[in-house]
Amino acid sequence: GWESWQWMNRHPVTGRHFASPQAAIEWAQTQTATPGAPGSLSVMLDYRTYAADKEGYVELLDSLLDVAAGAGCSVLPILLSDRYATTLPRLLVKYAEDIVGHFAQDSRILAWDLYHLPAATVSNITVVEQVLDNLFTAVRALSPVQPVAATPAVCTGTLEEGFDYIAALTHFQGSGGWDRLNHYKGDVGLTYSIWCRSDIICIDTNQSPAQVGWLLSQTKKFGRPVLCTKWTPKGDLDAELTNFKDMHLGWFADSEVDASMLTNYSFQQISSTR
Repeated sequence: GWESWQWMNRHPVTGRHFASPQAAIEWAQTQTATPGAPGSLSVMLDYRTYAADKEGYVELLDSLLDVAAGAGCSVLPILLSDRYATTLPRLLVKYAEDIVGHFAQDSRILAWDLYHLPAATVSNITVVEQVLDNLFTAVRALSPVQPVAATPAVCTGTLEEGFDYIAALTHFQGSGGWDRLNHYKGDVGLTYSIWCRSDIICIDTNQSPAQVGWLLSQTKKFGRPVLCTKWTPKGDLDAELTNFKDMHLGWFADSEVDASMLTNYSFQQISSTR
């Protein structure tokens, strides 16, 4: 809704992705808030590390937020992946309640990614759906001020050489775009359900601009801000960043992006002929 737009429209999200809080802290300690520098970090948390020392893990995350803020960065924590899908539900709910509950009013948090790529590797969709249902229900009950979302395991299938994806979408060939999406071990129903429940629409991609454009054309139908919670660049950064600007996509790269390419980074104005 409008609250998500209000929260996310402060500036285009250009960030870095890290596989652990420790890695993010190590990086942020070397950074300063300068033009072109990342403004946010998406960070994969770990349930097992939390379970071994709950208070210590919350303190670690608080340290991460402090160090990140010193570098001019907000943080998007990622709570879970398929790795812990079969963990006892009550333990995962307690984990989500502890972490989100502690930081639910903290402006240093950009948003929450409750489950990153559900059913990417786990084929039991029923189990994955139950985890998602438990997490969204528990976290919503905490009334966090930040947007709450999950990142579905979805990508665009192979586009034939010479395929004009813009024309195909414009003239409604196929099922409005959903027919070319791949959902790994999940299905279209799971992806749709996740996006319907999310305050912001999230993706994870390592695909070409054309494939990302096709995927984003589906996300835009939900009328909410869109974030790529983990972006693995393909190589043509100019083309990919231009695509992101045109599509108003916030992103977290899993490798360094030259700051000179981002000094004046802004979304392209969307307008039409009068």
